[in-house]
Amino acid sequence: MNKRDDTLQFERPVILVGPADFDNDLFQKLAGHNYAIIAADGGANRLYDLNIMPDAIIGDLDSLKNRDSFGTDTKIIHFQEQQTTDFEKCLNCVDAPIFLAMGFTGKRLDHTLANLHTITK
Repeated sequence: MNKRDDTLQFERPVILVGPADFDNDLFQKLAGHNYAIIAADGGANRLYDLNIMPDAIIGDLDSLKNRDSFGTDTKIIHFQEQQTTDFEKCLNCVDAPIFLAMGFTGKRLDHTLANLHTITK
């Protein structure tokens, strides 16, 4: 999967949020720097629980709950394909100077390994 024509462009760092556990205090500290926040599919559920509206939700959306609860300021990008992880989908349609990824390891070993493999590519 290559970069898309409708790639989201950010001049500031981007926090990518996945569905696995992460340190909420660290997240709040990072979010306080006005970084862009992108949820990878089920990561949006974590943000919803924290009362945070992401700039975008990206993925196959098979895990997204409360889709209608996100405001019109949240861009939703739906991918039908199943050849890449939601983490990889995010990396392929967001352009930013740096990514801070939270919630992408630990929940499921197969997802953790796939995400680590994505980073090595």
